[in-house]
Amino acid sequence: FSSKSKKAKENPEPLAVTSAAVVEAPATTTATAPPTSVAVNRSAKSMSSLPSAKGSEASASGGELSPAAPMRPPQLNVYVHIVEARGILAMDRGGTSDPYCKVDVDGDRSTRVRTTTISKTLHPEWNETKVVPISESMIAGGKEVFLTFYDDDYGPQKDDFLGQIRLPLSGLVDLSKDDGTAHPEPKWVALQPRAEKPKDKFAGEALVAVWIAHTNQSSDDAMLKQLAELAEPTFHVALLKVWGARKLPAMDKSGTSDPYVTISLAQGKQKFNTKVKLKTLEPQWNETFAFMVTDSIVAEGELKLTVYDYDKGNLDDIIGETSIQLSFLEKRDIGRCMETWIPLKDSSGKGSAGEICVSACIDTEYDVPEREALGRLEVELIKATDLGGGSTFVTDTPDPYAILKLGRSWRRSQTIEDSLFPTFNIKTEFLVTDPSDTLIVALFDDNNIKAGGKASLREKLVSKLQKGKDIFMGKAAISVGRLEQGRRYELEYPLFTIKGGKVTESGKLHLAVCYKYKDMIGLMKEYIAPPLPMKFYRHPLPPKCMPLMAKARKNLTMDLFHESKTRQQGTYVRIRRECSSLLFNSSSDEFSTRILKVHFGRIKAAMPDPAVASRLYKMIENWEYPPLTILFQAVMIFLFFNLHLVFPLMFASVLGVLGVGFIRRRKQYPFPTVELLTGQAEASSSTVDADLVEDNDEEELETKNPIKALKAKIDALKGQAASAQGMVGLMATSIEKVSSVFTWEDPRVSTMVAGGCAAAMLATYIIPFPVGASMGLLFQFRHPMLKGKGKLPKGAKPLGKKPGDEENFFFRLPSKESFVQ
Repeated sequence: FSSKSKKAKENPEPLAVTSAAVVEAPATTTATAPPTSVAVNRSAKSMSSLPSAKGSEASASGGELSPAAPMRPPQLNVYVHIVEARGILAMDRGGTSDPYCKVDVDGDRSTRVRTTTISKTLHPEWNETKVVPISESMIAGGKEVFLTFYDDDYGPQKDDFLGQIRLPLSGLVDLSKDDGTAHPEPKWVALQPRAEKPKDKFAGEALVAVWIAHTNQSSDDAMLKQLAELAEPTFHVALLKVWGARKLPAMDKSGTSDPYVTISLAQGKQKFNTKVKLKTLEPQWNETFAFMVTDSIVAEGELKLTVYDYDKGNLDDIIGETSIQLSFLEKRDIGRCMETWIPLKDSSGKGSAGEICVSACIDTEYDVPEREALGRLEVELIKATDLGGGSTFVTDTPDPYAILKLGRSWRRSQTIEDSLFPTFNIKTEFLVTDPSDTLIVALFDDNNIKAGGKASLREKLVSKLQKGKDIFMGKAAISVGRLEQGRRYELEYPLFTIKGGKVTESGKLHLAVCYKYKDMIGLMKEYIAPPLPMKFYRHPLPPKCMPLMAKARKNLTMDLFHESKTRQQGTYVRIRRECSSLLFNSSSDEFSTRILKVHFGRIKAAMPDPAVASRLYKMIENWEYPPLTILFQAVMIFLFFNLHLVFPLMFASVLGVLGVGFIRRRKQYPFPTVELLTGQAEASSSTVDADLVEDNDEEELETKNPIKALKAKIDALKGQAASAQGMVGLMATSIEKVSSVFTWEDPRVSTMVAGGCAAAMLATYIIPFPVGASMGLLFQFRHPMLKGKGKLPKGAKPLGKKPGDEENFFFRLPSKESFVQ
């Protein structure tokens, strides 16, 4: 429906970005600023005295480390404020046009931005400001800024030319000099034909203002909020214990019932069932359930309890129901809550249906506390290039924006309209509270930015076909643990999308990160600290509730971000549900044949190839390389006569493998690949056939039979398949974590393991094996008094076990889990 292609017909040189601005929060999609003007008599001056960025640019390809890269000089931009136009040509049959303006430097597509289309007018009013990054070399090279006006034709035909304004960069007002130069007023400038096509038809003039300034220097730019900051809410746990019921009415012919209770909380779609008690009117359940809630849910939500009579093969009958307002519950431990008998109402809501005994409270001690910051992660989102891999299936130029997430902190950039080569130039900072945190930067195509009256017919069509959803364009995942202290990484990160059953590279994201911390000892201690509050371990929540609570936590956060009412620059700032769902990787909660195949591929890639060990054994056995066979025999005979050296040599071997891994350590940051995203060991091209990655997820069966048992069986099968997929994913993650130690992906972790192996080697060499084994046995089976638990009171149940340091350490090892999408 448009002549604009999502892929550039040519492959322009990416714009050399030389800085990033420190900015505050966003949300506007189009920058607006007070009018300033076209100016003259600018003397071009070289900025050779500023630090050169060549050293840091060299590392942008491939993600290599850039040692001691200098700070980028302030970014130089051209600000183009387009107020209105008049007297333009009428190109449509109705005697009007649908004008819009493209702004670029010398026709370079990588610098191109455009205004919205104003329909059916010869006197369009935009009042929009466009920002184009430039460099001193462009000014010295005599480059010009082009303002080209077109009539938007909604179809395959080419848009009609209306006129052009060309202004040399060297002749613009330069506010970057800070010499007191004032903003000139907008001026009317006549439209001209294109230099390469002097016979073009043109007419009219435009009121514009163009000037040069640094990113965060211009008073207009101070109004631009480029990043919106959002934080995940604080969560509590609503605990409900169902003791039993009495005086229930008989629902079966035998004069009894088969009761069970359904407890549901609408917020987060949390729902649980008790066990069925057969043939009784006074059932005893003694079951505890947990629900994830926030302060707003506590104020407005309610727990709904419905008692059913189980009927095999038929619809279950409702015995009675009641509800509990969360705002009435006390904030205390469930063990100190009194049992309460609550009357049940029958299905009509008028008669009595017995009573149910429950205990309920809100426990705030399960909140994940805000940890003390270990350091800070500086993130510089520079630009994206060649986004032609595409965000929509309709021919349309994307409107990209970025979402950044680290831990519980989120950022959303402003939308850059109609750009295959968007330049963000954003610098922000995250506080790192856990050494295993992962920074996720995802790009999306905004299909809602032009939903208003200024949207063109094509743009409205695209939004309608995509059902108003913003389209995923790829993501970058960077583990903090893989970053070294104070080293600046400039990365050209490949982006992938899964579209039409194929994994395709959709562009590249240019960004720089730098991790800084001061307290090395405190950071090392954090590797062995429990990731959750101690109450999770001392008083574990019901295991059957944990998966649904984790899912509810994600759903509640997504709902909050989607419905956010934070208004900035006249626009509601929010992160749409489909976007936050991708950053939460919610697809892993549901069964998918492609994801399962990816997990198997991760296992195969991380595990040592058994064929290599088999081949080595055959070489030794068959004397294919005699010196190797003789060496093997000599080592084994030596160990037979010196069994006390087995363990020291074992730890020494681990140290040797760690040493080899340190020498072979890759200088490039690990990126996702097509092979990883499809689970294939090898791929012959950047696009994989659809039958290899086709998602054969079985959709929910539709049936006219209202029996709940059938739906329950289907849901159970899906749940079992998702659980099996989760187990395979957990296995792949565990293997990758072990492998990461030997490949030095987290240098601090590998250093700690190497130190532990060296200490163990010395200890096993100095201490005789019988003595060491006896000491280990006595320590493992020491009395509970020596474990710090003390003697339990009579009738008390043992508390949950605190995770060991080795478990916490293993939890924080890096893996490729965040690459999966």
